[in-house]
Amino acid sequence: MRALVWSLLSSGLVNESGEYPACVSAQWSHELYDSIRPFLMQLDNDPVELQQCLEQFKSWRLGIRFEAYWAFIAMTYENA
Repeated sequence: MRALVWSLLSSGLVNESGEYPACVSAQWSHELYDSIRPFLMQLDNDPVELQQCLEQFKSWRLGIRFEAYWAFIAMTYENA
């Protein structure tokens, strides 16, 4: 669960100015976190759905795992 939240707020992707090379602005990242926080808390209490999603990704390599977390949020949050 911590890794999922870290992937959303990672300083490597977040740039305070919102300019390149960061992928997202700090404001966008924090707004996303604020909007999905109830979903994340629910997921923290019952992480089965996240675990099942991550089982599809056999590698623990950082880039692959990072993409898996973002894919999980993209696929599941709208249904939460």
